[in-house]
Parts: sequence; structure tokens; C-alpha cells
Amino acid sequence: MTQQMTQEDREFFIGLPDRVLLSRMIWREAGNQSLRGQVAVACVPFNRLNHPRKRYGATLMNVLLRPEQFSCFNSDDPNYLYMLSGVADNDIESAALTRCFTLADLAVEGMLVDPTRLDGMTQGATHYHKIDTKPWWAPILHYLITIGDHRFYLEI
Repeated sequence: MTQQMTQEDREFFIGLPDRVLLSRMIWREAGNQSLRGQVAVACVPFNRLNHPRKRYGATLMNVLLRPEQFSCFNSDDPNYLYMLSGVADNDIESAALTRCFTLADLAVEGMLVDPTRLDGMTQGATHYHKIDTKPWWAPILHYLITIGDHRFYLEI
């Protein structure tokens, strides 16, 4: 079972600006992926925010911090401590984090083109997972595309 963050940690994350929260999520969920893969991951929270069912949250922060949605916010995830510190271990990680800040700024401004929004679709992916995992929800969603190490899906 996934461990939820403590109330203290939740309050810390709530105190971060949307762009910082989003940049850390992109960094820890897709920092080692291609630019296209990082853009796809960056677009997922916005696709959830704009989903017609409105069940993911009314703000970007609510979408990102919704329990058990983005694994980097689960306290038992290996990336969790990096999420709290926002500090990279080496130059490669530091460069990835810098790029994720830029992507987050562009995403918040609505300037990213979602690579999961396929021809003729009005919405891009609402979910993704690493290709080496098999989440319970994948078979019930509409598969869209694989980019790098992630498979992307749309909740219809």
C-alpha cells in the first residue's frame, strides 16, 4: 500500500508556487526522459484539470497533490526526499531540474503542445505509467501512445 505524505509535508508542498510544484513533479517523474517525454508528463496534470468530469481537482496544486496520483508525492517513493529538498545530486540532475523549471513555466502559461493529444482528439492523456509496471487502472483506460519509458492513457 502506498504511503501518503504527512500533514507537515502536505503543508510544505501547498506553500510552493504552482510552477515549482510542477517542475519538481516533471523532474522526478520524467527527468531522465527526452524533452518530448517530459512535455507529455507536464501536460497530464493540465489534462486532468480540464477533464470534463472535473474529478481530479479544481486547481493545479489540487491535481498534483491528490493522494496516490503522481508517485513522486508518495512518501514511500524513492523520489520523495528529492521532492522535499528540490536539490539535485549532480550536474546532470541539476541540468534536468533547470529544464523542468522551464517546461513548468511554459506549461503554466499554456504554451506547450501536448504530444499525447493525437490527431482529431480534443484532449490528451490523463494518466501515464512506466512501461515496466502494470497498474490496475491501465486496462480500463484508452491507450494513446508510448513516449520513452512511459505509456499514456486517456480516461474517457
